[in-house]
Amino acid sequence: MNYIFGALVGGLIAIMVSVNGQLSVYTTVYFSAAVAHLVAAGGSFLLTLIYPDGSERKKKLPIYFYLTGILGAIIIVLNNVTFKALGVSITVALMLLGQMLASLVIDSLGLFNMEKVSTGKEKIPGLVIIIIGIIMIMLS
Repeated sequence: MNYIFGALVGGLIAIMVSVNGQLSVYTTVYFSAAVAHLVAAGGSFLLTLIYPDGSERKKKLPIYFYLTGILGAIIIVLNNVTFKALGVSITVALMLLGQMLASLVIDSLGLFNMEKVSTGKEKIPGLVIIIIGIIMIMLS
């Protein structure tokens, strides 16, 4: 089921990049980023009211746990800028490549209190195929 959710998230990201990118074409990249975050905050607030967790924070968390909103704002602004210049396909492809490379580094080094996960040479062919695919998209 998690694999299905992962594929669903990928599809939703492509839709988000496209719709938010179009909004930035008609307004500005910053306005569209603000709209995205305001709608997300409102939706999250409503979900919190509908489905309260009830759990309490058990320990002090690192400050970077609370800075993800800043990363989200940067991501949306950069998506909008890239969308205007490159379109949806290459924007999403490059974004997924960046996510994959960052994930491999995080896993292999065990960053952010994550358990270390081996990232051996067997993953290189997959990365090469992805990079070739991105080059093919860029050339077409």
